[in-house]
Amino acid sequence: MLWSPVIDATEQVPRDGVAQNIASRLTLTTTERAWLEQAPVVRFRVAENPPEQFFKNGVAVGLSVDYAKIICANLKLQCVFTPYLGGPFAEALKKIGKADGPDIVLTGRRTREREAFALFTEPYLFTPSVILTRQTVPNIFSLAELSGKKVLVERGYVIAKLIKDNVPSVELITVNTTSQALESLAGGIGDAYIGNLTSSTFLAAKLNLANLKVAAPTNFPIQGESMMVRTDWPELVTMIDKVFDAITPGEKQQLQNYWYSLDYGDRHWRFIGITLSIAAALLALALLTFFYRNRQLRTQAQKTSNQMRRLEDTLPGALYEYAIDADGIGQFIYFSENIYFITGYRALDLMGRDQLLTKGIHLEDLPKFLISIKSARRTGKPFFVELRFQVADGSWKWLQMNAAAQGKDFMTTRWSGLILDITDRKHIENIADRSAIIEQEYAAVKHLLKEKDYLVASMLHDNHHAVANALSSSIAHALNQPLGASSLNIQFLKRQLERDELSTSVGREILNNLDEDNQRAASFIQTLRSIFLDSNVTSTTLDLNEQIQEVLSIVRPVILNANITLDLQFSPGLYVAIQKNDLQKVLLNLINNALEAFITESSTAHVYRSNTITICTTRSFDSVLLSISDNGRGIPSEKIPSLFDLLANDQEKATGLSLWLCQHIIHRYDGRIWYEQPNTVGCRFIVELPFYAESTNLQ
Repeated sequence: MLWSPVIDATEQVPRDGVAQNIASRLTLTTTERAWLEQAPVVRFRVAENPPEQFFKNGVAVGLSVDYAKIICANLKLQCVFTPYLGGPFAEALKKIGKADGPDIVLTGRRTREREAFALFTEPYLFTPSVILTRQTVPNIFSLAELSGKKVLVERGYVIAKLIKDNVPSVELITVNTTSQALESLAGGIGDAYIGNLTSSTFLAAKLNLANLKVAAPTNFPIQGESMMVRTDWPELVTMIDKVFDAITPGEKQQLQNYWYSLDYGDRHWRFIGITLSIAAALLALALLTFFYRNRQLRTQAQKTSNQMRRLEDTLPGALYEYAIDADGIGQFIYFSENIYFITGYRALDLMGRDQLLTKGIHLEDLPKFLISIKSARRTGKPFFVELRFQVADGSWKWLQMNAAAQGKDFMTTRWSGLILDITDRKHIENIADRSAIIEQEYAAVKHLLKEKDYLVASMLHDNHHAVANALSSSIAHALNQPLGASSLNIQFLKRQLERDELSTSVGREILNNLDEDNQRAASFIQTLRSIFLDSNVTSTTLDLNEQIQEVLSIVRPVILNANITLDLQFSPGLYVAIQKNDLQKVLLNLINNALEAFITESSTAHVYRSNTITICTTRSFDSVLLSISDNGRGIPSEKIPSLFDLLANDQEKATGLSLWLCQHIIHRYDGRIWYEQPNTVGCRFIVELPFYAESTNLQ
């Protein structure tokens, strides 16, 4: 990167004889002088916008740079000028004052939105905005004639809002720099460009864009350009304004004459600009002379162009053209503007940079993409591939790419093609595939349900028919709800697929519901299997506090909805040896019991207190203690002795197994669980498990 060296107080100001004695005209406050004594190096962002600011032979030059150098010399500041510091203007604006951004942006129009990012000096440069078009398009004489047309503007510039305010129907094409805008317009992208008169004419000449012309003024209110300064340097803003005020009108004119007149300095580009303007005028006269002769040809060309544009706009995808040279190196040389709605990238961003497209392809799909290209070039058969592509916002889309060769030399010819967004179609296909998998999962769960019957019969075959029936009823109740919901969802999914009426969002919601219901049922059956059949228990050392937080993340929406306060009192480093699934079942059951104490409570029972669930973990010798308590309605005294008995609780709500299962699980890991009556209201359950060191691995 090129940059100007640091300027100190001894460096000569930009133009000989201009603003040499500004310092003697300045009256600074005590606060301003104190700021100067502590002043850091000031970083200026320099863009490629001649004659106001640009780099020549690695040195920052231009009218606004001259003003900046006068400020630095007379305030005895150390300054550095860096090209495009902070990136394009829209990005640099948000980085003013940050480590990777500038301290001062040389030119900017003051708006309310920008005041959030920078302080503004008084305006010191005044330049009108104009409309530029290609020489070959019909004349445009005012902003109103841009209605329905495509206009190029720099990203982040206030001029975009002014255009939309005056011509709402205009379509804006945003680019990063003035050079990019002018080159795009000259290359046939867009119908016009609106920008700074002086910068536009200088750059058009410098870039040798002879097919551009200044078509008309915008008649926007002339709004001066200010310097934009970081928000924590208000003292510097007032000092810069004092420097501007101290420069006499004659000195300001002398600075402008150097950059805008042929009588000063480097005239090369200015001369080219004036020559181009004269040539443009002569060409316009020639075009008018031959207007009637070529009228029919132009009408036909316009008709063809309109037909092509309508074709591009109505196609469901984006057209593109790809060229391959003799060395096998290819690049995209054309994209229709619909590519933006598919990928989020403008056509200009993708042309000439095939890496940008290929780098976005999913790694799993890249091999088949490359193989398809080689096959098409070798055989001449149409290129076809379906792949995943990461679009500009970071999400993934499914794209279908088709292309056909324009000539017979398949290795070097150009290829014309179409890119389609097939994301929705792929989602529907995935839903159909997933539906088949879910049916298999449903059959597996039904098999587990049959296995449940066998388990219950095996466990309670010894003349305990009443208990067995009750247990079977409770288990069936716990399973029928998720299984019934799965069945209904599958039937609905089938009907929608058969009618081809399934939307992506509805399909995704159904799949999520099916997954949740089936996982609940399978998990419950797995627990029963482990309780009644498994003799060996495999344990994992777990951080108890982490497991509590993980379970709380599941029920937190319910807690917030019920306006319940959580009081967490954790001791660090508490590890227990237990299967994660079993521990989380116990935690979830106990927390749900505490929640139920509030959710089923009458609306007036807790008007004068705060609903609170307290979860406490601590270590007692070689044990870990967990207590979960609430200040809810409590448990009737007559039910306390049978709390942990099988089917002792409300069977209609399928809670008859919860505390019994908790006790069974805890006992399997050499622990115990009990109930305590708090001193005031509510209830408290306490779990005790053996303490294990973090590094312990148990089988």
